[in-house]
Amino acid sequence: MRITRLAAALLAVSVMCLPTPLFAALFARLHPIEPCWAQLKQRLRALKARIVTALEMAIDPVVAAATTDHFAAYFRHCGYGL
Repeated sequence: MRITRLAAALLAVSVMCLPTPLFAALFARLHPIEPCWAQLKQRLRALKARIVTALEMAIDPVVAAATTDHFAAYFRHCGYGL
């Protein structure tokens, strides 16, 4: 296994590096951030914020619309018991 300089530096301070697979489709399905980002992107696309200034104005209300119920649902969807 090839150890990069970063991995060696991390190991020197007792941080263990775990390799990730090249294609982590299973990880994407099981990680709660994935449905969260998907929903945020869907809402931004619906607002048709196509330029930076429009996106900057649209992002705060879109993020603010996410509730703790949404986040709990993302975790449940990914198999975490809440």
